[in-house]
Amino acid sequence: MADLSIDFAGVRFKNPIWISSAEPTKGLKNTLKAIRSGAGGVVLKSVIHYAQPPKIASWKLLNEAHEYCRGKITKTYTLYSRGGAAEVLEEWLETIKEKQMAAKENGVVLIGSIMCGGPTDFVARTARTMEQNGIKIIELDLSCPGAALWGSLIAQDEKLSYEVVKAATQSVSVPVVAKLTPQVADVVQIARAVKNAGAAAVTLTNRFGGFLVDIEQGVPYNNGKSNCGGPWVKPLTLRWVYEVYTELGIPISGSNGSFDWKDAVSFMMSGATTVQHCTVVLAKGYGVIGQIVQGVSNFLDIKGYGRVKDIIGIAAEAAVPAKDRLQLPQFRAVINRDLCTGCKICEKHCFFAGVRVENKVARVTESCVGCGFCLSLCPVEGAVSLEAVPEDKSKVPKRTIAG
Repeated sequence: MADLSIDFAGVRFKNPIWISSAEPTKGLKNTLKAIRSGAGGVVLKSVIHYAQPPKIASWKLLNEAHEYCRGKITKTYTLYSRGGAAEVLEEWLETIKEKQMAAKENGVVLIGSIMCGGPTDFVARTARTMEQNGIKIIELDLSCPGAALWGSLIAQDEKLSYEVVKAATQSVSVPVVAKLTPQVADVVQIARAVKNAGAAAVTLTNRFGGFLVDIEQGVPYNNGKSNCGGPWVKPLTLRWVYEVYTELGIPISGSNGSFDWKDAVSFMMSGATTVQHCTVVLAKGYGVIGQIVQGVSNFLDIKGYGRVKDIIGIAAEAAVPAKDRLQLPQFRAVINRDLCTGCKICEKHCFFAGVRVENKVARVTESCVGCGFCLSLCPVEGAVSLEAVPEDKSKVPKRTIAG
């Protein structure tokens, strides 16, 4: 069985699967469920500098048509939500000992979280209190998309991000993680700033701010702008995980888009050391965490990886920079005569005029650029494949249909 344990920013976790700071980690009852879910790390609900009223909470779980899911939870959902309630420090302190005891019993690391919209001395003071109460690692939320009044803009400002993270890192000896927003021109630039300020790692990324409409009523859901996320955002998040991993080499906790074990593996192969989960826990319950952990474990065993560490960043390292892509081998589509049904889908959707259907069989023309779109659209598996074109063009077969 593969070793799932992982070192993240100098802290050892039994596995790389975390539950994010959210309602599933707020209060004693919910946090105990999170601790017992099988997660390696649990990010506690953020501490905020003033009491946040829970009455502003408004949550919608919507399907691909942006209608209510009504119990049918598929990978196409969007969590469109606003509010909830963070914790004030006094409230956080009331239950931390019991949470720490449960975490120790279950081999789980608790991660403290601070909503960083208040004064920097609040951030520093809260971080010190968390460290004094046994917290081994602290995440600074610089980017909550719905917290416009208390800090959503911090991670959009390089200088402000640096100052807030610096205040925390100078106040504690435990590692500090900066949670960043995708809503900037260059996440790498902000990640570099917080790294220079002493951050031991970054969380990539928080959710987006969005606006969704109930067209039947002609009104916005949740009365207006809300936080927006779900599995659909994974490719956008992985882009920044990949870029920060390759540019900075700072440890990354992936967040925003992981739904199942395959997604978790994608995050790790893109460069994330740990992978956080929130919307899928809200949508499917705490039991989904154990399924993700088991799925990752099974995958590693089937593929012959001895440690989960072995897959961190392997896809990022295999990626070819844009400047080098002209040197890649040229490809060409090949049609299997026996499987082709002559349905003309490939011909209809080829915008390079690279394929024609004659006598109910597709024929690849000299215009084919090897883009692979026909391979994606063909309804018959194996009817289309791609082959590399020899560098010596004289060796390209004259026939255009593979038998």
